[in-house]
Amino acid sequence: MHFKKSLAGIATRLSDVALIRERLKVARQDYEGKTWLNNASPLPAVTSSPTSTSLTLRNSTPKRRLGAAICRIVEQNHLSQAEVGAALGISQPKVSALLHYKLEGYSVERLMRFLVALGHDVEIVVRAKPRSRSARIAVNAA
Repeated sequence: MHFKKSLAGIATRLSDVALIRERLKVARQDYEGKTWLNNASPLPAVTSSPTSTSLTLRNSTPKRRLGAAICRIVEQNHLSQAEVGAALGISQPKVSALLHYKLEGYSVERLMRFLVALGHDVEIVVRAKPRSRSARIAVNAA
């Protein structure tokens, strides 16, 4: 593979090339995981129990699940986009994009911080799966 040289004839540092390759790999994985963008239904399926509401989203990313939890909190509390923006420290247009599941600019960690800013606890629990089913990621909103 040839690397573009500057006009001064200095090649791109190999450490920079490695960083670019790693970021490209992560970006491709993130992009390929967004199959939900083409789904007809923009909202996830929800199953309720007396103690929690479980978002059961097949082929959905953790970002999508956290985004759905944020949208549900905003809707349940009848919050305006201005109120949400003030609580999260983002502008109203970014709140609008967030509520329309445009999550490209947000990491899973930042979405979890948004949930905390909206007054909710976020727990990450790792446990062995039962033999009766495959491994999964679940986001539960109480």
